[in-house]
Amino acid sequence: MDAIGTNLGMLAVAVAEIVCAAALVAWARRRDAAAEGASPSALTRGERVVVAIVGGGALVAIPLSVYSLLASAVWFASAPVLRVDDLPLGGSTAPGFLESATAVPAAGYDTAWIEVADLPAGPRWLLWAEAALPMALALVLAVGIASLALALLRGAPFARTLPVALGGAAIVVVAAGLGTQVFGAIARGQIISSLGPPELITSHDDGSGVAEGFIFALSLDLSPIGWGLGIALLSAVFAIGTRMQHDTKGLV
Repeated sequence: MDAIGTNLGMLAVAVAEIVCAAALVAWARRRDAAAEGASPSALTRGERVVVAIVGGGALVAIPLSVYSLLASAVWFASAPVLRVDDLPLGGSTAPGFLESATAVPAAGYDTAWIEVADLPAGPRWLLWAEAALPMALALVLAVGIASLALALLRGAPFARTLPVALGGAAIVVVAAGLGTQVFGAIARGQIISSLGPPELITSHDDGSGVAEGFIFALSLDLSPIGWGLGIALLSAVFAIGTRMQHDTKGLV
C-alpha cells in the first residue's frame, strides 16, 4: 500500500472513532433523559466522554481485527513466496568486518531470515497461526473493552456478562502468548526440514569442529500466564461486584 492509501486508511479509522464516540455519547444522553431522573448516571460529563472515546475505539478495533484475521489468512494461503524471519541459526561465526575490531572479543548470528517459494500447506498455516493469535487476542480484548464501556454508559458496570468476557480474555491471553511461540517454532522446524537434507543447508566444518546451519529452537516466555492470571483475578472481582450489585439492587 502506498503512502496515500496508508494516510487515507488512518484518516478513515480516525473518522470512524470520532463517529462511534459521538454516537455513544448521544446514546448515553438519550438514555439518561428517558430515565427521567429515576436512575441518574454515575458518570460526569467528562467521564462519559472519556468512556465513549475508549469504547468507540474498541468498536472500531473489532471489525479491523476481523479483517486482519481474514486478510492474513488469504495472504499466507496464496502468497507464492513467503519471508520467514527469526530462523534459529547455530554455529555462526563472527562477521568478517569485525575481524579487525579489537574491542569485540566474540560475535555471531543467532537468527536469519529467508524467502521460501512453494512452501507446503502445513508450515503456511502454522505461520498464519503465529500471526493470527495476537490478532485474535486484540479482537477479544476489543470486545471486552467495548462491553465494559457500554456497561459503564448504562450505569451498570457490574454487568453479568462482563466476568465471562474477562474470563475468556484471560484464557485467550495465555493461549495466544504461548501458542504464538509454539506454532512459530514448529513452523520454522518444518521449514528447515523442507529445505533439504542437512548436508545441503549446513556449511562444512572449517576445522573448528562446528558447522553453521539452521537449528530447531523453542524458548518459551511464560509471562502470558501471569497476565492471564491477573485478568482472571479481575474477572473474579467483577463477578463479586455483580453479585453485590444484585443483592443490594444497584446500590453498589
